[in-house]
Amino acid sequence: MSGAAPIPIISLGAGEGVPALGAQILDAVVKTGFFYLCDHGISQDEIDALFRCSAELFLEERESEKLACQDRANNTGYTPLKQESLDPNSKSEGDLKESFYLAGLARAEGGSAPVEERYRPPSQRLPPSLLARREAVAEFIEKCKRISEAVLTGFAEAIDLPPQYFVDAHHGEHDRLRLIHYPPTGVCTSDASKSSMSIRAGSHSDYGSCTLLFQKDVGGLQVEMQPGEWVDIPPQKGCIVVNVGDAMEFWSAGLFRSTQHRVVLPRSESESGSRFSIAYFCQPDEDARLVPLPIPETVRDRFSGKMMDQHEFHSRCAAKGVADVAELTGGQHLRARLEATYR
Repeated sequence: MSGAAPIPIISLGAGEGVPALGAQILDAVVKTGFFYLCDHGISQDEIDALFRCSAELFLEERESEKLACQDRANNTGYTPLKQESLDPNSKSEGDLKESFYLAGLARAEGGSAPVEERYRPPSQRLPPSLLARREAVAEFIEKCKRISEAVLTGFAEAIDLPPQYFVDAHHGEHDRLRLIHYPPTGVCTSDASKSSMSIRAGSHSDYGSCTLLFQKDVGGLQVEMQPGEWVDIPPQKGCIVVNVGDAMEFWSAGLFRSTQHRVVLPRSESESGSRFSIAYFCQPDEDARLVPLPIPETVRDRFSGKMMDQHEFHSRCAAKGVADVAELTGGQHLRARLEATYR
């Protein structure tokens, strides 16, 4: 990894002298809500294999096979080009990407890692390219779940809660692994944020507690560090990009930031080809209450001036369609955001 990273690089590895994850990530989640995570336990060979599988799915699989797997009611399966519009203020025809959502295959009915029925992910139909690699994909999803649980433990430790506090509200019923393909498109010379034209992924915050993002080799991801100030978050070899989602912003009373981000149109020929990414969305349980938690005074004192005040917090909640976060559950918020996103 060369050059200064725009967000911190944090190791998930344990060892003598390595601070607890909560202490490492606290600055990042308060300031931007984003950080790179290395030493996460998924090998580059496993990541590359899933990217090859994703390329076969989107570039070689018959359209009819992909469409037959679409299940919007359960938030699984195929999402065609332009069906999703992440930025509610966009005038575009829809985001220039297609995707495939996968629930926890190992924990679904008949899977190798059974769970209580109330936490069981939905079963889903898979196209041939994914069906042939079902076990490897299922194991990748389980590894992402374990990483997200480590991140959730860090979130709890950061605000002096018991380590399992958030993990106990995340059994994975709504978690999804998303394979994403942004088809080739011409180089754009205008500022996509000020244009009515389409964008690869519109400005948005994520809905759940945290997201793990695997980038390949084509850039375009940007994070809004300050209002109107967009910064590139390029791929870093061996790293996952981790970001805070809405649910954790609600739970932390705005201490952790669920920051706007987007994927812009190509700005150079090197970005104009197909772009692939893989995202794991860690979501709270259906009945998890997102009631804002008290933040320790020591943390408040440390971040005075950086924490959002109550007016900003309630304004951000309202912008996401939440009138009273104290009455909100994980399932309610997820469904409301999905209904507002898909055409």
